[in-house]
Amino acid sequence: MKRKPLGPAPAGASYTIIIAQKAPPPPETIAIAIGEERQTGGPIVVPDNLHPLVAKTLAAARKAQPDQHGAVTK
Repeated sequence: MKRKPLGPAPAGASYTIIIAQKAPPPPETIAIAIGEERQTGGPIVVPDNLHPLVAKTLAAARKAQPDQHGAVTK
């Protein structure tokens, strides 16, 4: 299957691509939701007797570095 070539860039479009380590801030609605969730509850209590896959996932999450929003994504 052949790829269709890209057309010309629109007038005023930048040819520069910026690759950054940090993600852009979330949209305001998501930032508000994150803030509300942080305020609504206390810590989640996890039982000691976990399914082996859940235990492995939990161990990996505890070792992971959270992003600027406090989320673990890897």
